[in-house]
Amino acid sequence: MAWEVFGDIDDYRDPLLQRDAQFLCGHQRMDTALLDRLVLQLNRIHPQILNDHEAQRFRNLAAATRGRLSGLLEHLQQEGDEACLGFYQALQLHAEDLYCTLPSRVSLREMAEPKKTNTLTVQERSVLNHKGKTQ
Repeated sequence: MAWEVFGDIDDYRDPLLQRDAQFLCGHQRMDTALLDRLVLQLNRIHPQILNDHEAQRFRNLAAATRGRLSGLLEHLQQEGDEACLGFYQALQLHAEDLYCTLPSRVSLREMAEPKKTNTLTVQERSVLNHKGKTQ
C-alpha cells in the first residue's frame, strides 16, 4: 500500500502535527479503542519510536484518553519526522475517515484543487447571448 500522507512536505512536526493534535484532542474525536490500536501499531511497526514501556504508558486505561493522546502526540513530536509519519500512516490505516478530516489534510486538498469560479470566458458569454430566448 502506498502511503499518500503529505506529498512533498518534509517536516511533519511543525505546524502540521501541532494543528492536527488540537483537532484530534478536541471534541472526543479519538476514542480509547482507536488510540489503543494506534499505540499498538506504532509499537509493533516502529519499536524504535515507541518501545514497550512507552506503549504501556499510553495504553494505561486508568488515564483519560485525551491525556494519553496528548502525551503520545507530544512524544512523537519529540521523536521527529519519522515518528510523526508513522502516526499519520497508522491513523490512515485504522481510521481513514478521521485521517481525511485532519486540518492538515483538508488544507492540502484545498491547495491541490483549483478554485472553481462562476466566471465565463468571453466565448462562452457570446454563445449564451446569441441563443436568445426559448419559448
